[in-house]
Amino acid sequence: MRSERALVLALTCAVGCGRGLATSSYDQPFGTVRGTLSIPPAMATGNLRIALLWLGFGSAAGQVEQAVSVSADSLTTFRLDVTSLPPPDTLWGTPDRSYAQGAIVAYDDADGDGRLDIEPPGVPSRDRVLGKSYTTRVFFLGGGAPAPVSTGFEPAARGLSLVHFEQRAPALGSCAHDDGGALVEDPCMFELVDPSPIALPGDVVVELRDDPHLAGYACENFWGSEDWPDWFSQWNQWSPLAGTLCRGDGCDCVGSGCALDVPPPGATVDCAADAASYTYVTCVDDPDLCGTRFCHYGHGERRAQDPAPAGWPCP
Repeated sequence: MRSERALVLALTCAVGCGRGLATSSYDQPFGTVRGTLSIPPAMATGNLRIALLWLGFGSAAGQVEQAVSVSADSLTTFRLDVTSLPPPDTLWGTPDRSYAQGAIVAYDDADGDGRLDIEPPGVPSRDRVLGKSYTTRVFFLGGGAPAPVSTGFEPAARGLSLVHFEQRAPALGSCAHDDGGALVEDPCMFELVDPSPIALPGDVVVELRDDPHLAGYACENFWGSEDWPDWFSQWNQWSPLAGTLCRGDGCDCVGSGCALDVPPPGATVDCAADAASYTYVTCVDDPDLCGTRFCHYGHGERRAQDPAPAGWPCP
């Protein structure tokens, strides 16, 4: 089962720059990351820079600036020396550990001021975010013990560390469990595939793409370019956009005795071979949160021996 706390560990994704750091700095880096740029042919990169952005979170996420020194070794590789600790307000905590999570992005420093310029919603930045590492997360363990295994949700090493992950839609039948003969609905979200540690300095791939969601990293209230489940931080309870993703009593139910989560018209439904479970995904970009994408991971499960309830979408 997953909880909102577990998702905080996995998805704290609003990042950016704009304020000075309230943390210690060092003459020598406390960590170095090396990487490779994947640049499409003929893509205009301008004054290309690489930055590590520590992640904030919230409906009005406070953006912070991470000072780093970037050295371009060639047209396709880079070295990033991390010389400042994450700001205290980027640390997340559990009883066992506190840590920050970061993203590595590439941007065109169009005004040449050496930082990514973060603006309020609706105000275009002078800089252009061109790419990011889509399969690498950065952690800094600020206190406590590392996680015993690498899950992609928490740091499994002390200090600065990297983890490789891939994201996919939830597997059929994975969003509920059998509790003594009764099916119990769990919070449903994407899955991380085979998260694994990367030894520093690593070889992080920063991929430049024509991805409209990247622009959000230059906006104050952005939660990140990954897809957020609509139940996180109770977004589906307070956003007027939630009704465009799912309607009915079964949308947000967790536990037993839930009404059917009926796919809306036009949704693509994936049915299990035995027709005992299904999934669908509907998404919307929230302009109040700088285009952060929220998705409803719709699903239904029944025991194969039970008759299909009314409205069951699988033949």
